[in-house]
Amino acid sequence: MGEQDAILVIDHDPDSALLLSDFLEREGYAVAVARTGAEGLRLIRHHPFALVLVDLDLPDGDGARVMREAALGDTPPEIIAVTGRATLDSAIEAVESPSAGYILKPVDVARLGTIVARVFDRRRLAREARRSQQRLEVLHDVARRLAAVHDPEEVLTVIVNEAAGLLGAEAAGLRLLEGDDLVVGARTESAAGVMARPRLKVGESLSGVVVAAGEPLVVEDLAEDRRHDPAHKRVALERGFRGFVGVPLRAHGRPIGTLNVFTKGARHFLPDEVALLSALADQASLAIEKARLLQEAEEGRALLERLSRAAMAMQSSWDRGDRLAAFVRAARDVVGFDRVNVFLRTAAGGELEPVTTGDDEEPPGLRLPVTPAAGPSYEALRSRRPVAVLSDADLARVLPLDPAHLDRPYLRSRRFVIAPLVVGDRVIGVVSADNKPSRRPISPRSIEPFSSLCQNLAMALEESRLYAEARAREAETTRLYGEAKTLSDGLALLNQAARALHRTLDVDAILDEALKELAKAFSAGGALLHLLADDGSLSRSVGHWVSSGQRPGDPSRLGRLSDHVRRARAPLLIRDAARHPEFVHPANLAHGVQSIAAYPIVGQNERVLGVLVLYYTTAQAFGDTETRLLVSYADQLAKALENAGLYEETQTQRVRLAQIFDSTSDGILLVSRDGEIQAANRQAGELLGFDSSSVIGVKLSQLAAGRRSAGADQDRVFEDLGAILDKPDRGDDGDLDLQRTGRTVHWVGRPIKDPAGATVGFTLTLHDVTHERQVSQMKTDFVSFVTHQLRTPLAGIKWMLELAAQEPQVPAEAASYVEDARTAAERLIGLVNDLLDISRLESGKLTVTLQPTNLGKLTRSSVDDLGALIRDKRLRLSLIGVDDAPTVMAEPQLLRQVIVNLTSNALKYTPSGGEISIRIEREDARRIRWTITDSGIGIPKSALGRLFEKFYRAENVHTVETEGTGLGLYLVRLIIERLAGEVWCESEEGRGAMFIFTLPISE
Repeated sequence: MGEQDAILVIDHDPDSALLLSDFLEREGYAVAVARTGAEGLRLIRHHPFALVLVDLDLPDGDGARVMREAALGDTPPEIIAVTGRATLDSAIEAVESPSAGYILKPVDVARLGTIVARVFDRRRLAREARRSQQRLEVLHDVARRLAAVHDPEEVLTVIVNEAAGLLGAEAAGLRLLEGDDLVVGARTESAAGVMARPRLKVGESLSGVVVAAGEPLVVEDLAEDRRHDPAHKRVALERGFRGFVGVPLRAHGRPIGTLNVFTKGARHFLPDEVALLSALADQASLAIEKARLLQEAEEGRALLERLSRAAMAMQSSWDRGDRLAAFVRAARDVVGFDRVNVFLRTAAGGELEPVTTGDDEEPPGLRLPVTPAAGPSYEALRSRRPVAVLSDADLARVLPLDPAHLDRPYLRSRRFVIAPLVVGDRVIGVVSADNKPSRRPISPRSIEPFSSLCQNLAMALEESRLYAEARAREAETTRLYGEAKTLSDGLALLNQAARALHRTLDVDAILDEALKELAKAFSAGGALLHLLADDGSLSRSVGHWVSSGQRPGDPSRLGRLSDHVRRARAPLLIRDAARHPEFVHPANLAHGVQSIAAYPIVGQNERVLGVLVLYYTTAQAFGDTETRLLVSYADQLAKALENAGLYEETQTQRVRLAQIFDSTSDGILLVSRDGEIQAANRQAGELLGFDSSSVIGVKLSQLAAGRRSAGADQDRVFEDLGAILDKPDRGDDGDLDLQRTGRTVHWVGRPIKDPAGATVGFTLTLHDVTHERQVSQMKTDFVSFVTHQLRTPLAGIKWMLELAAQEPQVPAEAASYVEDARTAAERLIGLVNDLLDISRLESGKLTVTLQPTNLGKLTRSSVDDLGALIRDKRLRLSLIGVDDAPTVMAEPQLLRQVIVNLTSNALKYTPSGGEISIRIEREDARRIRWTITDSGIGIPKSALGRLFEKFYRAENVHTVETEGTGLGLYLVRLIIERLAGEVWCESEEGRGAMFIFTLPISE
């Protein structure tokens, strides 16, 4: 406790004074005692007291006067009035005087202790408030001075000078954090010795300890201190410094440096002093950060200006080398790198090759692969981001360079930056930069401007490339324009000959004149076209030679030159005829031929159609344009020759087809899709009774109308013929009974389709079947007669055999023979009945009475009759839709025969244990569909078309059922058609069959 915390007791009563002083001293206060008011005032004037206890009754005057005079000083103490007489006047005096309390004697020491403690607390708070105010004033003054300074070095100088002044220290300085190092930022002159090292590591020396801990460090006596490493204190002690205070500088919550003060002697630093220095450090941190940002902004502006000038320098020339040189200068001068190397991808894209030279000696043929073996260069290419290695930790993280490339001196660098050169979605190369010669650290702030500069380089290189390509295209365009003009002139000269070739298909009529025009267009003395046969031999030659006489060589054979061109299928250009006796006939040289050009005439099928030969009496260089023109002309000539050949072949085929068309025994009509007759042969006219040449362009419907008879049946027949117009895609067939001539003509219509598959018309074939129909009718009449005659005897035979089988005396063997005979008789009777039904149906003599018939009940009844056979073969039969089947219009007995025939067929040709299903369903609102499906042997695809013909049986049925007449399905078809229905089969051999018929529903 200092002197300012002492207490003065003014009391003339020694006992009372002793009581008060003893109590206060026991409480830890320093106490002085005065016996009189004069003595007390003298002590107050010479010594600072925090508290004065004054007795109001003093021998030399009024205690209230002493209190008033004590309050007049510069730092007046707190006063407590003490009295042994408690009167109203004394209380009023105590209240009116500047006293902090009023105590009666005998003194209550407990109450006194409370009042004293309260007084001292109030004084402490007031003192702290004054100190805070002073500190704020000082900091405000420092902040004002710092705000007026913008130069970073000047800011740092102000900070260290203020720090030394605030604590009354002999030296002060600060260090700032750069990477892992603490560098001297500023120091007073007296601190030059103690802060002589320009760089320290974090944790090294007392400054490094402050930054590492991030907390203030106070050492009152460096010589007596045992907490810190002596090496950290050695320099300060050598320079005579004993006291040290270091506080961290912070920005954005992280240490950026330390502010240190040093005193010559050992010193006790008050907490207020440390707090004041910390507050100054906070102000300093803000000022440093502001100055740093201002400096960075200014440096950034200056850097942008330099980068802009560098970009303009790269744009000052279109030459790639000039642009690369401008970039290297900018990377060194603007960004500050010692070495810069540009690597661009090769044309194949698989390697990087240097296009600028670094300071090191360049090994010949240096190339880096675009693979992970290129290490950081490949990483920059792949990520399209700069790769910066600024520390050992960065070096450990980066993709390592393959050891095979470490023999390159300038590739062995431990601190570097590699930036990609990106153009759109392509990476065209990388740029590497480092400070290896000077070993200066690479600033992190240099990476962004370096990347920007590299981006400008990428654009500059791309522009240079595009400019070079544009110039090359311009030169190429100029060259092509010259060739095009030459080509245009040549094409104009060739146009007349080309048009003549394509104006007619009779090429021979104009070839001679066309070849003369060709020779004239190309300044040739002669032009010959040797046309070849299919075997490559000479067919004929057209054109003229340089002389009006006969061309050299055998006119019936190809010369050596033409034969060589035919075999090689390539032009042969002879600039000096005298030097090629192996190709040039001596007669050519005798007539002044100096150059010869021969071109093959190659058709689409790669067959050489001929050889075009041009003879020149002046030496020729045969330029590319002239050669291309003549090759083009040869191609046109090949097309003309092929077209002529096709035309000739077409004419031949046309004559041949016309002969076949007229010589066939059947009548043929070609009809368009809209029914117009386009062609008709003579036989068609004879069959239908018209002039074949007069019906071209007539509608088929008009022709049919003109051939109708008065009979209703004949009208129906011609309507069927005309109905093919409604379904030309499907085709149709039928018979025409021509009563005028007594003929029966069978017609078949088949669609004609174009290459795309669309129907464009149909052919109508007419065949006279009068004789076949008469023979068929005779067969039908004979069968009908025979079956009628056989029916009665067969019935008698069956009756007699049944009687014989009933005789008990007949031996067993004979009974077996009788039973076989009876079975055969029944089969013959069934055959006869089928033949009679067929005969009556075919002749129309069978009377059919249609009536509403329940198809479901009829189906179930018919299946029940075949139940024994189903059980014997262990077949699984399912009926679907039978109970809900609608009523149809039919003759029940005939329809039963259809169902039994189809069902028995399925039973016969399905192996034991197989499956059969019958389904009845509506096909539409007016027709019902009956389907039976089995899992039997199926029907070959080739047999499906004839399945419902009379006496026809598929070949594979013989492997299962040897008996059969081939009449069952024919009878089914006749019955279903008579009932106005349709029947067909769908099957695949080995996978069962499906028979379907449809009938109209009873309304």
